[in-house]
Amino acid sequence: MPAGRSRYLHIYSQNIGMESPEEFIGLLAEGTYDLVLLQEAYVGHRKGWEILAEQLGYEHSFHMLRHDAGMGVFFMSRMPMEPLPALATQSWGRTLRYLPGVQIEFRQKKVDVYAVHLESLPLVEGQRMIMGSSALRRNQAEILTAVVEDSSRVIVAGDFNAAPLYCSTAPLRDELADAWVEGGWGFGFTYHASFAIARIDDILQDGFDCQYAEVVRVSGSDHRGLYAVLKLDD
Repeated sequence: MPAGRSRYLHIYSQNIGMESPEEFIGLLAEGTYDLVLLQEAYVGHRKGWEILAEQLGYEHSFHMLRHDAGMGVFFMSRMPMEPLPALATQSWGRTLRYLPGVQIEFRQKKVDVYAVHLESLPLVEGQRMIMGSSALRRNQAEILTAVVEDSSRVIVAGDFNAAPLYCSTAPLRDELADAWVEGGWGFGFTYHASFAIARIDDILQDGFDCQYAEVVRVSGSDHRGLYAVLKLDD
């Protein structure tokens, strides 16, 4: 891991599977992360997340992912942070899926940050449908790409619900660099946490060089987390 901490942005991202804040106290209390992006944060745990963030000295912001599922994204930042307009996209069953974002200031530079949970295999009467998510996920990726392509510095992290070779997330992957490819080692599998065989959680970026990336297993979520260290392009 590179030395000279102030020059680097340390990011942690995970689909937490609606786990409670207590599951993450040990991880976050270590003080390693400048920016934390948690997907599938349960609305009922929002107050607990806010209390934990304040106790650890983070600015924080909660944004809905899906109102019908009662879950959102929780942003935690050690830098000044302002919300960006959340992008509303079509989801399964004519519901809405939001792509929330914030803008942080890192080393006097503005950085747009989006935490995403792209379309997963739809759940119908308790069963996962094999077909039906790719077109929706592609549309979500295209909508977000159209926004971030105008950003000079941007980070898009979260649960993409698609491996890197899948065409559904190609618009984002064609526009942004993959932190794992730049700074990771090995397969980078994040799902399923108990026996990971797929890399569907990612940190993509533009305007940085990734110095280091690591998969982290913590909590009872079905996803492992992803940690990356980014350095601003000169």
